[in-house]
Amino acid sequence: MTVQSPTPSVISVRAITVREMRPCADAHPCRRMPWDKCHRDRTKGVPVFKIESNLRSTLLLGAATAAAFSLSSAAYAQENVETVIVTGSRIPQQGIISSSPVTAVSQQEMKFEGTTNVENLLNNLPATVADYTEQASNGATGQATVNLRGLGSSRTLVLVDGKRLMPSDPSNPVADLNQIPAALVDHVEVLTGGASAVYGSDALAGVVNFVMRKDFEGIEIDGQLGINQAGNGNKIYEGYQNAAHFAAAPHDWWGGRTNDVTMLFGANTPDGKGNVTGYIGYRSIQAVTQDKRDYSACSIAVNSHDVHVCSGSSNYNRWFSLDDYYAGTNYDFFQTGTGHAGTGQFVNYTGATSQKYNYGAKNYIQRPDVRYIGGFEGHYEVDKALDVYADFMFSDDHTLAQIAPSGLFLGTGRIVNPNGPSDAHPSYVEVNCNNPLMTAQENAALCSNAGSTQVGGVWMGESNMVPGQALVQIGRRDIEGGDRVDDLRHTAYRFVLGAKGDLGNSWSYDISGQYGITLYSETYDNEFSVQRVQNALQVNPATGHCVAYDMGIDTNCVPLDIFNGFGSITPNMLNYVTGQGFKTGYTEEVVVTGSINGDLGQYGFKSPWASDGVGVAFGAEYRKETLELKTSRDFQ
Repeated sequence: MTVQSPTPSVISVRAITVREMRPCADAHPCRRMPWDKCHRDRTKGVPVFKIESNLRSTLLLGAATAAAFSLSSAAYAQENVETVIVTGSRIPQQGIISSSPVTAVSQQEMKFEGTTNVENLLNNLPATVADYTEQASNGATGQATVNLRGLGSSRTLVLVDGKRLMPSDPSNPVADLNQIPAALVDHVEVLTGGASAVYGSDALAGVVNFVMRKDFEGIEIDGQLGINQAGNGNKIYEGYQNAAHFAAAPHDWWGGRTNDVTMLFGANTPDGKGNVTGYIGYRSIQAVTQDKRDYSACSIAVNSHDVHVCSGSSNYNRWFSLDDYYAGTNYDFFQTGTGHAGTGQFVNYTGATSQKYNYGAKNYIQRPDVRYIGGFEGHYEVDKALDVYADFMFSDDHTLAQIAPSGLFLGTGRIVNPNGPSDAHPSYVEVNCNNPLMTAQENAALCSNAGSTQVGGVWMGESNMVPGQALVQIGRRDIEGGDRVDDLRHTAYRFVLGAKGDLGNSWSYDISGQYGITLYSETYDNEFSVQRVQNALQVNPATGHCVAYDMGIDTNCVPLDIFNGFGSITPNMLNYVTGQGFKTGYTEEVVVTGSINGDLGQYGFKSPWASDGVGVAFGAEYRKETLELKTSRDFQ
């Protein structure tokens, strides 16, 4: 493959020769210049793909290959080709050829992409299936993950300079790309085949290796400001929304600002044998809800007539009476009311759009997020046999995921259908027929089947499946309490210390130890507690208190008024029935690894059909991973 121009692109190659240009000689005038600038000068502006490794620095970057550029022979005439280590092998080779596809993305392509996070860049690659990103809300983990070939992020191994990035969440123990500073990434190598033979089963889908910038000198500040602008006004989408009587997205909408600032600073040692590079970064993202875009202002589905429509949820204010169902009377209702006592009325549930809730509009299409990162990397070459290196990374990421309001949803009760199968799951709630919060019309609808009697104008429901109780499924949205919010935080620390060197006679070594820990916390707000709702629906007509309160079972119980339309639930009622779930935990990883590489060609071990001798690698690795997760009762 010949590179004709420096135009950036994402390159996916198969069976391509990989070469590396030796850094400028000590006497060369560009010796103290940044590597990429030096070699741009020397190759007349043509971008040369570089791999930060040579005979003295080779480990865990190898066998299936990176992208490479075969430039004209004139461009290489004065260069000295050395061994190359690429993602997927531990053996250094010259002119390696691979049958496994590898994609390489350079820092220049990242700049042209204008992205402030690496997961969005990776998701543009053909081999990557979009996984958890800042756009995920319902079921979000707060992580940024990569999923190669759709096999899952748990089967995609993430490396930083050839070394593992630790798991980041005890609920989803995979690497979190939020820990990686995009400004410090030199290039990314993505290997999608044959990696499990080297790295194990967590690399079945492939390997993503982030190669960081080395030997940076000076100060670099990178700042980006982004904002979303949506004209909206698509007549097709607005037609769906108008037909469902759902609100359309605003025209010419602006919002969802993203701020990202990263500062790099580095210095070389006076003798040119070492370098320390540090970085700090801050990123903030503003929230965007789905109702701000015309294509997501409602959730679009296909109905039974193969027509696209806005899909709404019947978990709005729908009631399903099991007693009425078995009695052969009307059993499927939609409740109306003004929120004031005595105004509640049941009408037949028809599935009309006015009886459905637009749950999609409140979900985040872009989560709010605040991230702080910092760290350093350094190395010093004492001599050819000893090059000491260290790396430290810190990140703190705090995000919120929001979805539509919770409530008491159909099928989430605590009571089992008495006439159901023996293995039936709880899905109903019980409302005592003499509950004083019910209106007379609602009482008659739920408790007046044949065989029931009235006491003081109240139907007692003696003929119901559970005498005196109305057995119902209720889909009542918590409009009063607001949206469900999941507060997620990950704080990560990673430290690497190692040494490598040239032992002479074509032998080299690399030994290192690393430790990583991620602290995790999650708080989930505005979710109804099924047990508390059941307690609050059993109300003593004589005292007006919960039965559980009068019996001393739950002295905090507050009767729940869901009988008079939206607006009937008071703050005190919400405080009782709303649960708040907590999760805390951590993931921890310890890795100690070492390898020795050599070329047996000098000892005569060489195939007559090969130009190079037999390369060998010996190594051992110890890895221990620990996780802990503690959850509150409301999360269980």
